[in-house]
Amino acid sequence: MVPAGKNCKGDKMKKRTLAILALILVCLLAACSTAPQAEDPSKHADPEENQSVLKSPAGDDVTPYTFLNLICGNAEVLSFTYATEHADSNPVTFQKTENASVESYAKNDMHGNPVSVRELEKDGKVHYIMDDFKIIKTYLAPAEDFLFYKMLEAADSVPGLTAKVDGHYLYEYGLPFEHDENTQDKYSFYMKDGTLKKLTISLGDTSAVTYRFSDFRQELIDAAALEFPQKYDEVEFSYPYTGEHVPPWWEIGNDE
Repeated sequence: MVPAGKNCKGDKMKKRTLAILALILVCLLAACSTAPQAEDPSKHADPEENQSVLKSPAGDDVTPYTFLNLICGNAEVLSFTYATEHADSNPVTFQKTENASVESYAKNDMHGNPVSVRELEKDGKVHYIMDDFKIIKTYLAPAEDFLFYKMLEAADSVPGLTAKVDGHYLYEYGLPFEHDENTQDKYSFYMKDGTLKKLTISLGDTSAVTYRFSDFRQELIDAAALEFPQKYDEVEFSYPYTGEHVPPWWEIGNDE
């Protein structure tokens, strides 16, 4: 039989031990709650990084052929915008999938009024779609005025000049003029950070036109632009549009 004094002393020891353990547990919980938590790296991820922007891993060593014909040309989906350096230049949006290509832009009709145009190449035809007027003018493919395909053709050759200009790598190509093989069309591509930044085109003896580009992305800017509308008035021609005739948007709204 345990003496009463010893029993009370043992109870006090047990209570003291439990109190110490409880204090240690409280301290551990407090330390865990105040310890710095590991941050989610996605909160600080650069939205331009490893997303949809197309760039060459080769950086400044990339040529126009590698970037345009291999990287952009093989992308299942591609979009970018561009504009000339003229003050009144309207931006053009280019988009493509495996089955269709489209340029969206604004032009002026014969009265100087702006007309929104979707130039859609799909299923062997080129459709000039004027949504505001629900009118379509259809020609045979290909769309010879798409800048992207002109660049692919120009870059698919050996550059006549390579140089470094104003922080860009310049690649210059010459193509025979369509109507005179003795005249050269000059395409000057300005590359930087693994992508195309600027293009200057001199057609024969004409003044150079400079285009500046947004990021090239492997995503669509406006998927609806690639849709062929139903219930529009359509006029179909049995030849491609080459620019030799009146533009498809020229007489739009000519009811005055």
